[in-house]
Amino acid sequence: MRGIIVTGDADLHDPACVRATMGALDALELVRTTPHELVALVRRSRGRLIGAAPDGGRDYRAISYRSPTVVLVGSERSGISDAMRAALDITVRIPMTGAIDSLNLAVAGSLILYEAYAQRR
Repeated sequence: MRGIIVTGDADLHDPACVRATMGALDALELVRTTPHELVALVRRSRGRLIGAAPDGGRDYRAISYRSPTVVLVGSERSGISDAMRAALDITVRIPMTGAIDSLNLAVAGSLILYEAYAQRR
């Protein structure tokens, strides 16, 4: 993982966010951009835009993260916007059992990023 790209109004320097990262923000590149600019950047870099959603078509463990990849996770309340979903190359899901249909943003993102890390190791 090289950095975090924010397209919404999330405040990465909010004290609660900084505390939750246990200092990891200092080791990452932080970028704020628009959704349109993010998609253009991914396309220029010949990367893939992979989004996570409960109704994703593929298990997050069943795809390769070895090529340049941007993992997109939407807000916990409303998920990935329709415009960004339309730009995704792949939509993945984290299989769930029981009555729970999704995980919170931090857990879901962490699982997917760890899978990417494991594949690249």
